[in-house]
Amino acid sequence: MCRHLHALSQASWMSRNTRFLSGAARFCNDALFVASARLGRVATIVILLSFISNVTRGQSAYLIGLGHLDPNFDVSYAFGVSADGMVVTGESSRPNFQTEAFQWTMERGIVGMGYRSSDGHCVSGDGRVIVGGVSPGEAYYWIPGVEFYRMGDLPGGSFSSKAWGADWEGAVIVGSASSERSRNIEAFIWTSQDGMVGLGGLDPNHIYSLASGISSDGTIVVGKTRSPETQVAFRWTAEEGMHELSRSEKWGWHQAQGISPDGSVIVGYGYYNDLGYDAFRWTEEEGMTALGVLDETPFKYQGRAEDASVRGWIIVGWSDEDDGRKAVVWTPRRGILRLGELLANDFGVDLGTWEMYSGFAVSYDGKTIVGEGWHFENGEGITEGFLVRIPCIDDCDRCSFRERMTGTCKPRGDGTVKVIAKLSGGRVGATLTFCLDYYKAFAEATVNEDGRAKARFKRLPPGPHHLTLKECDAPADVGCE
Repeated sequence: MCRHLHALSQASWMSRNTRFLSGAARFCNDALFVASARLGRVATIVILLSFISNVTRGQSAYLIGLGHLDPNFDVSYAFGVSADGMVVTGESSRPNFQTEAFQWTMERGIVGMGYRSSDGHCVSGDGRVIVGGVSPGEAYYWIPGVEFYRMGDLPGGSFSSKAWGADWEGAVIVGSASSERSRNIEAFIWTSQDGMVGLGGLDPNHIYSLASGISSDGTIVVGKTRSPETQVAFRWTAEEGMHELSRSEKWGWHQAQGISPDGSVIVGYGYYNDLGYDAFRWTEEEGMTALGVLDETPFKYQGRAEDASVRGWIIVGWSDEDDGRKAVVWTPRRGILRLGELLANDFGVDLGTWEMYSGFAVSYDGKTIVGEGWHFENGEGITEGFLVRIPCIDDCDRCSFRERMTGTCKPRGDGTVKVIAKLSGGRVGATLTFCLDYYKAFAEATVNEDGRAKARFKRLPPGPHHLTLKECDAPADVGCE
């Protein structure tokens, strides 16, 4: 999902990252974690931590600082993460007030794109494609080790464009660009077949729009646009064009920042009830719902939702309070939660001096969050992109977290496929949500007396598939003929 490092000595990197991971290591069970950092352009080190005895629901949780590209410029931000949480992008500071886009993975650590004055805003769902902007103000897509492509801009106007979002494969990209008919910028959608196509705006006399997110299948685009009255959030499809999100009179100006991979939930922020800026969650059924803030006092009433997991189970963003901005998550059951407190109190992770300022993106399953943080190192404050992994935030009591699952696939004559999951510890009678292929498809099924649940999916192609549960970690590989 999308939103919008410095190379240290081996001893320094190990000291810092081992310290912040040690809290997780004391409380996690049955896992082997591999963290690597690329040191300059020369050496790579790998740390292996065996997670042991988790007293908090037997789950593994950890915080990783992603590092910086330059040891002398210690500012980095993480803006986007892949569906499975294994690939991250963002930007890291360089000399002369420049930044450079990066790709981060567990295996290689942080790797620069190689172009200065660039930023990485989004990773495609499959983790292969990174999109963003590069000097002199042009949208790009980047397939590390394969291809770097400048995308141009819309006809007319000054030359300017930036990519903000991508679908599952990176085949459909959205963003904003200058154009002849816009006074500033216009939202665009890009494909290799059609190139860059402007989406227009809701005020024909003043075209101003920006596309900030797109659903995993590439059919729904969201963002902000000027209407005849004010700035509003929009939803766009090829069939229906651009429409303002429905809202109550309590909302003033507002804008969409992101969309869940399945396209059902749109998130963002706006001016709410004459109080300040509040985050929102929008669905076709419920309209625009305020998510709440950490501090409701005047001048502190500020919150912003940046991204959402599948079906909006987990929403990430930030909110202000007296001692500064805090990265937060919202869940349907628990409401607004400080990410740092969640790590420390629910999972026993030792945060050291870390403060997490903003959550910018979340994986499809809602269990990996990336963003901006700050901490002390050798007496100096450092701004650093982070990755947090929390196996469960909500609905944590619906099955055992030592769950094991196996699956078999049985095609049926009616065009559907029945996946039979065998659970080792699931509750008899519990209705669970089965998620196929990193949350592309969903089916609910009830666990029977022998621990089996039968989930039915439509149009399942032959070959291997990845099956997991929304409620807890119990992945299984399923092969279909």
